[in-house]
Amino acid sequence: MLPQLIRQVSRTLILLLLPVFPAAAQETRPAKLGFTNGSAIQVEVLTAELNWRDLVPGAAAEFRQIPVSEIELLLTAPQARTRLVNTIKELVEQLGDPDYRRREAAETELKQLPSDQVAALLTTATNNPSAEVAVRARRILSGRTPKPVNPDQFDWIKLTNGQILRGDAGEFQLSVRFRGQTLNFTRDQVNALSFVATTPPATAANATTSQLVAWDAAPQGLLELDFDRDFVGQDRENATNVNEQYTFQGVRFSSEIPGNIGIRTIPLESEKFGVGVRGVCVFDRRNPETVSIFRGVTRMEFCQPGLPGLASGIRQLGLVASTIDFPRDIILQAFNSDGQLLAQVEANEPKFAYFGLQAPEPIALVRVLSNPYLLQVQRKVDETYLIDGLKISTPERITPAHAGEQMLTTLRSGDLIVGGSLNFGADGSCKFSHPDLGLSLDLNSAEIESMVFAKSAPAEPDPKSNRWFALLGDRSVIEVQVGDEFTVNRLDNQPMDAARIVALWSHRDFLRYPLGDDLGSGKRTLVFPTCRIVCDQLKLSATGYSWAEGNPQTLLQPVRLPQTSRGEVPDENPAPQFNRLDWVDPKEAQVPSIWFAPPPASNPKLGFVSLRNGEQLSFGPGAEFQLQSISPDAVVLKSSSGLEVGLIWREIWRLKF
Repeated sequence: MLPQLIRQVSRTLILLLLPVFPAAAQETRPAKLGFTNGSAIQVEVLTAELNWRDLVPGAAAEFRQIPVSEIELLLTAPQARTRLVNTIKELVEQLGDPDYRRREAAETELKQLPSDQVAALLTTATNNPSAEVAVRARRILSGRTPKPVNPDQFDWIKLTNGQILRGDAGEFQLSVRFRGQTLNFTRDQVNALSFVATTPPATAANATTSQLVAWDAAPQGLLELDFDRDFVGQDRENATNVNEQYTFQGVRFSSEIPGNIGIRTIPLESEKFGVGVRGVCVFDRRNPETVSIFRGVTRMEFCQPGLPGLASGIRQLGLVASTIDFPRDIILQAFNSDGQLLAQVEANEPKFAYFGLQAPEPIALVRVLSNPYLLQVQRKVDETYLIDGLKISTPERITPAHAGEQMLTTLRSGDLIVGGSLNFGADGSCKFSHPDLGLSLDLNSAEIESMVFAKSAPAEPDPKSNRWFALLGDRSVIEVQVGDEFTVNRLDNQPMDAARIVALWSHRDFLRYPLGDDLGSGKRTLVFPTCRIVCDQLKLSATGYSWAEGNPQTLLQPVRLPQTSRGEVPDENPAPQFNRLDWVDPKEAQVPSIWFAPPPASNPKLGFVSLRNGEQLSFGPGAEFQLQSISPDAVVLKSSSGLEVGLIWREIWRLKF
């Protein structure tokens, strides 16, 4: 209690000491305000001006005022960066101190600071009226190795006239109006202020599946990421960590191994790119003695530009992967926000692989990795790759897929609030409280779009699992027992008509989607990791399943495979050399997703409850379940057969209304 009281008193003192800018006389502008905890809310900005100091060579070292009406996007660097700027500025002033020992100490400390901001402020100091300051600044600069300025060490502003500034917004207080309340936030709470209209969720597309698209055929209007220069047009250098540097364009990079995504140049030659290709790749930091690059999984998640907390998805993506020795060595995987694998495609040519995806629903996650599924290839797989070209469609807002240490609450207005508490009443009303942001809201369930609970995410495949899931026409995912008939675990082992099942898959792997023309004329499709088998007959039993021999179709357009020294083409046929699988301990790479009907389109009128065990129960008009009640203890649904299903809160990782 005492530490909390101290924090509240400290924040009050800060607010009293900071300058309060007068409310704008002109009409207030709606904006999205992003917070350091990941929240993002729509507000009216009451503050008229923000202080700004340019931190580029030759710029004035003092603050000036920028009207908020001229700002399109403000992104703030971590608070520690601003404190460092202030420290550097104090040390630069100390270079002219009357005390010789203080001048020497300041020069020594400035020489040891690694920050690029030192160079920016020292360059300005070389023109200082004090000869002592100017001489010492030149001496310090002469001993430093010039290098590009790292953008994430600065605040930056994009103005409505297109100009981009990098520098320091200083300590500020921002006054806004949110849902009728006037709130004040300090710099340590805010990381973005955007006047760019966010893209709402798109309406449901026609029920078509994801597909491979050629790079050259990528639609016009896609956003292209530049790996050669940063957002202010400055050349990037090798080893630059770019995990968060593309959030202003709506992309967040990460890896699944200890390390980061960095910039690298490789000496490849091509007609399109010339000599030397620069792109992003994984910098593996697992071994402290050696730093291996390229190997690993590159993850791309999407957000609203400049607002990393607002999860988004894209419909189209194209990329170029380089340094591939053989076709099919690199694969591209696209997942929706439910954790389902929308599509997987393989590289289709050596050295430079041009490939991409387009999907009928938003792609929430893209993974690029070396291909682990080359079952028939008797050679070493090339694990090295570099992404040197990337295009994406406009990110659109989606229901968040996972949460960190705190709950995520999304309102239908598009506001996302991280943390706080939400308490439901018996009449359907609810009270939302978030003391850290100063929020106290009375809501009804109709205003809430979704809730994602702390430490939750889609269920990952378990290679040792014996569980099976079925996808229904309303996009419900239920666990079933497979045999001569299907029974549903969640519904007291009631039998389910096989005709109601759209797809069936093992928890040992992801649900894998077919392509658009695979399921015509009553056909069935088995989607393996590296191929699809379309068959006319499929027999299921208590022990396994079998299919009539069909025409195996790879996930790729036809490619020319490399020849051996004798002119022979090695056998890289990805289709399994069998037509029967048993339920008992099947190998992970041999377990396909079985499709009986085309994938159902998403229905925005339906809500769902996602469970931590991998199930997802849809509710609403025409769905398998209907929402009965929400209480502090549980969410209660009723099935189409009249059976009540009570779900206690700890079972749930996401609830969408």
